[in-house]
Amino acid sequence: QMVAPSSHSQQHDRTNHPRAVPAIGPNIVPTPRPRSKRKRKQDAIDLFNKRVAEDTENAKQASNAQMEAYRAQSEAAQLMKEAALKLTEAQEAFIEASRMSFRASALKAEYYQLKIDKLKQSANESQ
Repeated sequence: QMVAPSSHSQQHDRTNHPRAVPAIGPNIVPTPRPRSKRKRKQDAIDLFNKRVAEDTENAKQASNAQMEAYRAQSEAAQLMKEAALKLTEAQEAFIEASRMSFRASALKAEYYQLKIDKLKQSANESQ
């Protein structure tokens, strides 16, 4: 029953067509046997359990991330508190240094005033 391929039969040959329809013969795709009710039920249960496990894992990861964020926030707050204390100490030290500088200037002025008075006194005595 083999017929020599003519140009006419090649036009209808669909094997090289992008959406090739399998011909009857070795290319036919066997249709899968329908799953039993028990198998479908088990598959549904397995899928449900898988989704529950995934949701649990996601919730656990979210909780861990939340705890990590809380810890980081707490640590940042502690560091800010310490920085504020250091800043306060530095400001107090600066104020104290300014007072000492002012006091030193006052003492210097007093010293030079005494020197001037002494010079005036010795100038008056020499006359």
